Parts: sequence; structure tokens; C-alpha cells
Amino acid sequence: MVNIPSHLPKKLAISFWIWAPISVRKNNPYLDFDKTMTELRERSYNCVRIESAAGFTHDKNGTPRGNVRVHASFGGHEQFVRQNETVDNGLCNCLERLVDLFENAKKHNVYVILSSWFFLHTYWMMDEAITKSILDLHPDQYFQFFAEQYDLILKELKARNLEKQLAFLELQNEVDGLSFIRKATGFQNDEDKYNHFRILHEKAIGWLRQRHPDILVGYDTQTMKTHQALMPRNAQVWNAHTYYMWPVYGVFEQGLLSKNIDMNDPESFKHVRPFLRDDYVPFTEILKTREGLLDAGVGWTRRVWLYRNLDPDKIPQLEKILENQLELDAPNFRREADEQVQSAVSIRDKILPGVPLVYSEGSTYCASNLLSWEERSDTYWKTLEHMTRRLAENNFWGYVPRTNGGPDDRAWKEYPQRLKYLNELFLSL
Repeated sequence: MVNIPSHLPKKLAISFWIWAPISVRKNNPYLDFDKTMTELRERSYNCVRIESAAGFTHDKNGTPRGNVRVHASFGGHEQFVRQNETVDNGLCNCLERLVDLFENAKKHNVYVILSSWFFLHTYWMMDEAITKSILDLHPDQYFQFFAEQYDLILKELKARNLEKQLAFLELQNEVDGLSFIRKATGFQNDEDKYNHFRILHEKAIGWLRQRHPDILVGYDTQTMKTHQALMPRNAQVWNAHTYYMWPVYGVFEQGLLSKNIDMNDPESFKHVRPFLRDDYVPFTEILKTREGLLDAGVGWTRRVWLYRNLDPDKIPQLEKILENQLELDAPNFRREADEQVQSAVSIRDKILPGVPLVYSEGSTYCASNLLSWEERSDTYWKTLEHMTRRLAENNFWGYVPRTNGGPDDRAWKEYPQRLKYLNELFLSL
């Protein structure tokens, strides 16, 4: 049984601010945390989940790094993709930004979840020399490395009396999808390998908890139907995601992001061609933006290419297709939401009895900042409400209405009342 510390809220209404501490693009909302925290509270959120910048705040000797170089992940083409508009070429003092965020969180009575997307996204945009020095470690060292980096961050927060704004931390985002574990298992379900990495994860969590017994250390997964062998038995929170409505975009993408196809052959993407600009940017141009940098992976590189090239004049037609598909699929999505929640409760009770459950990412991921059909769709928001009620009924401690919901997202600006309604519903149930 894990008792939530008395200074933390009984429930967390979470907003996804992934790149807040490393966002350097001019005029982006994360340059003024006082303003964005004010807006956060106006929408009835009381918590944010962010990239901790672990690995980039301090060097291996524990010395603050000061300014580190950050860069646009795809040469600026990513600016067309939601939640990728705030990072740009420049210098960032990650520790300074992190402290600024926590100071404003304290001012506005907001709580923070620290995570790391290092192996999924963060390495795309951070100083290559630092990134490479981390990746050059043996995979067996990764969890302990991040535990030690969190130890340094926690010491900085405690020196400033800011640690009570920390809801919990997790060494890595979506551990059940981490690239180094998937490679080690040969992309198969390998119980022996899972147990191997679980034990390493447990040791790292134990090391950190021994040094900071007042801090909750959680475990994060990409699904509520996760590999049980990977779950560290000493985790104090389980943060489980489910993108139960994301498949709606399959009617448009039709496997383009994952199929083994030649992206230089127009025949391979003929099904999306009617929705692309006449002067679309070739896929090779997107690849060139990563020359000399670490590979960003097939799926996200293609996603940037696809949504960067949408023709604004074709958006109404595409939105109608997606809206119609949601009307057909909504009952199935609600059933999947129910199944995911029940799976989380069942697995938690078996593996981590008494541990608080949190849902901090999910529903859909709308890739294009040109699309707004989700925000307008009553069926979409009713499905979100269905999930909200299920999570509350099953006593989840933390909740996010949807991943797309921070100050860099159009829902924040155009539909604040819809976000506010769901947050207040969760907090009241």
C-alpha cells in the first residue's frame, strides 16, 4: 500500500507540457510560466507533466551544465506538427528553466510530474555530443544513469524548497516501448529479458528512493495492457497510457507510417496524395534535415512528412472523413477504453497492490495543427467524458483529458471550456 503524501492533491488534473523546459522558440508560451500557469488554473488543471531534461541539467560529475544546444528536430518541418512548434535552434539552460517552472508552480499551487522521453523523442533535439555520451553507455546502465541524474535534480529542488511541488517522477516514459529493451528482446515478448531489465529498473528506483524517501517514484507504460514481467515491484505509482481513439486516423494514414515501402515512389503514398499540396516537400528533404544527427525513426519521420505536406484547401474534406469514421468507431473506442481501465486495475491489484494509478497520456494524437475536427466534434468529447467517468469510478489518482491539451495546442486557446468541464468532472467524482 502506498500512501499519497498529505501535501499532494487528492486528485491530479494533468496537462501535457512535454517540452516546457527546453522550448526556446521565440514567443512560445513556455517562455512565461507565470502566464501559462495562470491559464492552466483557469482551465481547472492542477498538474503538469514535463520532460525533466535529465542528462542535460548536469554533467556526469554533478556539475550544472549551464547552456546546452538544442535544435529543431526536423529542420523546421516539425513546426506543422502539434506539440513540436516550441523547440528551435538555440541555447537552453535546462536547469534554470526547470527551476523557473517549479517556482511558478509553487506560486500557482500547481504540481509537476517529471519524466524523460530521452529514448523516444528528446534525443532528436538535444546537443548531439551529450546525447551520444548517454547512448554510448551499456543499456544495463541506463536506468541507474537516469536515477543519478534525478538525484541531482532533486537536490537542486530541495535546496530551493521546491520539492513539495513534485507529484512524482518516473525514470523513463513508456518503459514497455523503450527502444533498447525492444532491441534486446529481438522485438519479441522475452520474459527473461523483461525480468533482466525489471531488476535493473528496481535497483535504480531503490537507489533513488533510499536517497529521497519523501519522493514518489513511479513506473510509466504506453498501454494499460502491459507486460507484467517488466513492472518494477517497488514502483510507488503506475502511470499507464492508452491512445484508445488514435486508430481513427488509420482511415487516412492506412499504414503509411509503418509499412515497408519506398517513400520516393509516389505510388506508395497514392492514397494520401489527393490531400497533399501540389508542391509537396519530398521525403528526401525531410531525411536531409537529420543528416549528421541520430536517426529519428521511420514512423515519426514519415509523420512529419505527411502532416507537413497537407494542403490547407483539402482540410475540410479530410476532416469530414475523419469525423464520419469516428461516428462509426465511437462505440468500439468506448469499449476499448473500458477494457484498458479494467486491465490497469487488474494488473495493478496483482503486481502493485495499493499503488495509485495515473493516466497522463491518451485518447488520440492529432498530428496536424491545421486539423480541428476533434475540437468541434461532440462525439469526440462525449467519448472523452466516457473515459473520464471510468477513470474516476476506478479511483485513478491522476488524469489527463487528452494529450493535445497544453498552451501550445489549439484546444487550449479555442476550447478552454471543454477542457475545464472534463477536469472539473474528474476532480468532482
